[in-house]
Amino acid sequence: MTLGNKWRKRPVVITALQWDGSPQSAEDIAAAFGRENFVISTGPPGPIAFACCTPEGVLMVTPGDFVIQGIQREVYPCKPDIFLATYEEVTP
Repeated sequence: MTLGNKWRKRPVVITALQWDGSPQSAEDIAAAFGRENFVISTGPPGPIAFACCTPEGVLMVTPGDFVIQGIQREVYPCKPDIFLATYEEVTP
């Protein structure tokens, strides 16, 4: 391989859900992608903490982030601006 070669990302269809910041939304995402992949902390009346267990470690999810399931069933958060610049919705 030589320096300067151009590469294009292969087209991959992923599954993603956007977290709205609510405990119910966090539970729904965890149920969809496997509860073992998430840490959810709630404490009335305090805020919720939501994190993904990724191959790189535990990453916090903030309200508005998308949670993506990759091609090897790994999960990770993605900021909305990056998600919308990278992915487009697939219609059935």
